[in-house]
Amino acid sequence: NNTGFFVPGEIASEPDGTLESMINANLYSAYYTTRGLVQIMKERRSGHIFNICSIASIKAYSNGGSYAISKFALLGLSKCLREELKQDNIR
Repeated sequence: NNTGFFVPGEIASEPDGTLESMINANLYSAYYTTRGLVQIMKERRSGHIFNICSIASIKAYSNGGSYAISKFALLGLSKCLREELKQDNIR
């Protein structure tokens, strides 16, 4: 999963809807795509999931808070999936 976009701006002054737009693109797209494919991977007892999280998933920057929030969440999703799916040989 390698999708997303960045809108520069400080959290306190960004336009309404910025966070929601970034969560939709940067998190939900990966979440729903993965959910749609996991059952097939489980049936095969094999699979690989790659989420491109960005450096912003581990280091917050000024002037890009909503982007970092969405990428932190994507990293969290990736870690949860790793734990949930390892018994099915899905990485």
